[in-house]
Amino acid sequence: FFFAMEGSTERLYLTDTYLFETTSTILSISPSETDPALFDIVLDRTIFHPQGGGQPSDVGTLLHGPSNALFHVTAASSPSPSTVLHTGRFSTASHFSPGDTITASIDRAARITAARTHSAGHLIDSAMQGLVSRNATGFGGVGPARKGYHFATGAYVEFEGNVDAGEREEAGRALESAVMDMVRGGGAVGVGEEAGRRMVKVGAEWCGCGGTHVKEAGEVGEVRVRKVKKAGKDAVRFCYEVVGE
Repeated sequence: FFFAMEGSTERLYLTDTYLFETTSTILSISPSETDPALFDIVLDRTIFHPQGGGQPSDVGTLLHGPSNALFHVTAASSPSPSTVLHTGRFSTASHFSPGDTITASIDRAARITAARTHSAGHLIDSAMQGLVSRNATGFGGVGPARKGYHFATGAYVEFEGNVDAGEREEAGRALESAVMDMVRGGGAVGVGEEAGRRMVKVGAEWCGCGGTHVKEAGEVGEVRVRKVKKAGKDAVRFCYEVVGE
């Protein structure tokens, strides 16, 4: 079956990382194209960050109080700029209908970990630019950031260029030290817009980003650079993790 109302999804996570619960209206519900045992639900507004930009999707629940219908969101995705799909399954016999008002809740711990990890990736980029500009040992061949992967397991920031094999361990320690200096220094995380594009400033640099972030650098906590390794012919990855809660 397929039920739908007109409308697009307002992305509340863009303005408040720490909004863990809210009310929303069901716009549509349909069997998932990826798995017929699952459903895709579109809301008029959402706190669920869809997977993308190197950040994992939020997980959580949608609850319709009057009927006690409960839906477990196992993945969120964004097939278009106006839509966020909430994919998952019902754990109750009762389901939702378009127009129903539900309570949306996300996994608080997972959201905070994602925000800390993503902000740490931006700090790595900012710290890297400082090390390159000072021509610190090992960083002479490192260029701009190419991409970031900000999942709690396996996080990295990839840069153009390379670090000589014999200098990678020292470079990792230097970058970690520079990042932790920025964490200890604190400073608010900036959010703005340029030519219709959301911009985020973590550390010293602004860049385009649609992810969730902490409010200030000190909330990132401890960051460890686990490994520095070559990535293909002309790139180097700085693998990292955030530690603790």
